[in-house]
Amino acid sequence: MLKSPEKEVTASEFNLVSKLNIFCSCKVCKKRLNDVESFTCTTLKCENCGTRQRSRDIKLQASAKISITESEGDNSKEMWIQAFTEQLETLLAGSTLSLKDKIDDIEVYLMSLEDICLVYNVQTTNITKILSFKRPEVHSD
Repeated sequence: MLKSPEKEVTASEFNLVSKLNIFCSCKVCKKRLNDVESFTCTTLKCENCGTRQRSRDIKLQASAKISITESEGDNSKEMWIQAFTEQLETLLAGSTLSLKDKIDDIEVYLMSLEDICLVYNVQTTNITKILSFKRPEVHSD
């Protein structure tokens, strides 16, 4: 099977962060659990496959659409790429944030990152690897 082409790009910053979704997924069928209005429930049932599972065993998943400017020579173009749980956790690592925090706080943090070097799949525009990035400097008063 042919591997989809990947491309490495360095963005000075994320232009836009859109549709950051944090959700729980079924451990059996991996579909999104819609039954997650309240994490106070001890068990949740997947509407897709019917599996009941303990809420404490369910891992948070995430996805976000991110706009970056890709520059090649004198040309630059804005493009949308997709980040999933693994990449978002990599970007949050070392900060005080996690996927359990407020979406607004995570989006603000993502917008503060600089010099993000990543690899994405050219056909799907999904990020496959975060190579490096610069966190915002914390100023103490």
